[in-house]
Amino acid sequence: AEPLLERALTILENTLGPEHPIVANTLNNQASLYHDQGRLDDAEPLLERALTILENALGPEHPVAANMLSNQASLYNDQGRLDDAEIRFKKALEIFEQALGPEHPKTVTVRNNLQRLHDQKLEA
Repeated sequence: AEPLLERALTILENTLGPEHPIVANTLNNQASLYHDQGRLDDAEPLLERALTILENALGPEHPVAANMLSNQASLYNDQGRLDDAEIRFKKALEIFEQALGPEHPKTVTVRNNLQRLHDQKLEA
């Protein structure tokens, strides 16, 4: 999968430009692959770049940017960076609640992830 994602990323950057939201989606997919493989340090810069692209293209309060924040939070949680994860989960939750409402599935998922993080911090 990795060579295909890298090829897709190159094609998209060349055709759409390096700051296109679809490029951000591909970066997220590659980061997800790395995350699943346990390559957390490799995933981190991809998610950072994807978030920057989305915030610039769609605005920092857009639900798609919030989704990327949530992905970053999950990565940071798995890296043991609980405070960084908490900041991003809270920001994503705020955006989702405002944009999608408190009962939307994405809002509920992030709220649950934040609660699990709080539980994890209490156990530490």
